[in-house]
Amino acid sequence: MSKLNVDVEEIMKEIKQQASLIDDLETLDFEDISTVKKEWDMPKVNERIYFKWDSFWDELSNANKFCNVDFIIPIPKGNFFATVIRKIVVKLIRFYFKITVARQNDYNANSVRALNEIGNFVRDMEIAVNRQNEINNKLELDIQELNMRFNKECIKRLDVYERQNRYLRKELQDMKKQIDYLYETQKN
Repeated sequence: MSKLNVDVEEIMKEIKQQASLIDDLETLDFEDISTVKKEWDMPKVNERIYFKWDSFWDELSNANKFCNVDFIIPIPKGNFFATVIRKIVVKLIRFYFKITVARQNDYNANSVRALNEIGNFVRDMEIAVNRQNEINNKLELDIQELNMRFNKECIKRLDVYERQNRYLRKELQDMKKQIDYLYETQKN
């Protein structure tokens, strides 16, 4: 077996050069990742936030698709010795990163399950609100119908009372005339 002289610094330089050439693999710092989307400004204190149902389900479906992170390190093709060294380095550090990836997958799965439950809760609340709105609309129609019936009955009764009042007034006037007539006849 022949001895292999490997210059680690040279291999690291090659890896950095190839990594800078790969556009698909961009490294992000934690400062680059924001929990608030850049195009969405934080609302003012009294400003109402409207729930966007479609965007919520789009984001949730994406989270469901990508909640598991695979531990795959792409090793670019190149010099045979550099590729072998890279594979060896990956195998040496794989045990450490597998644990981290497993923990991250557990966290992601729990987060996505919680988001699914929130989505189900929102859907259930929307159904309950729609049912409540239907009940409220039916009650409002019933109230309007009862008001119309009440007004009709009141108008009928009021009409009857007015007729009785007219009749009684007429009787009262007739009685008053008779009393006046009797009073006058007694004086004479």
